[in-house]
Amino acid sequence: MIKPSWPEPEQAKLIAKASAFEGCSKTTLQRICDEGDIVRFSIGHVLSSAVFIPDRVLLILKGSARLIGKHRGQLNSLAHLGVGNIIGLASLLRAEPCEEVCASTEVEAWSIPDTLISEIYKDDDFFRQWCTKTVFPGELAILLDKLISNSETSAYAVRDILGEVLPLARSIEPTLENFEENADTIAFISSKNTSANINSILSPTQGIPE
Repeated sequence: MIKPSWPEPEQAKLIAKASAFEGCSKTTLQRICDEGDIVRFSIGHVLSSAVFIPDRVLLILKGSARLIGKHRGQLNSLAHLGVGNIIGLASLLRAEPCEEVCASTEVEAWSIPDTLISEIYKDDDFFRQWCTKTVFPGELAILLDKLISNSETSAYAVRDILGEVLPLARSIEPTLENFEENADTIAFISSKNTSANINSILSPTQGIPE
């Protein structure tokens, strides 16, 4: 059995400073370093597929990548991802793949097994809350693509509006209190782990889905 490689000091600092982990417990950070491994990708290599849910999460430590989407049948860059960005987590949380990502430059990333992600999601309050509150570019792109496709008059493309919509989008827990506080917004289901259809509009008058 080959033991996963321990991160170098600078790599460990980047892991601890990543927004998803910066408030995690020392135990969580220790496990991420112990059970993760360094992986490298050449230019053009696929880091994540929009067809399969990944069995790992990648934290970019060096280099850059791009989120890919289709516009009129052609592949286009939707968002640029750099140091500190996490790839694969959105697909795991949604229980549906939503991230087609390839390397723009040579990329160095820390690979974290999905089983560990599941465990720290349960055990670490900071990480769980970060996941709950974060809107990922890949999942928002999927939703915008559906809304545009269902509109007969929209002249927009996802690549044109994703950057403008992302700062405005929020992720909320489906409670009646949250719906009352956000009465001026439209809520969409963002996970297949519910009894409602993913990307469908959530109406509090119809009850909160399981």
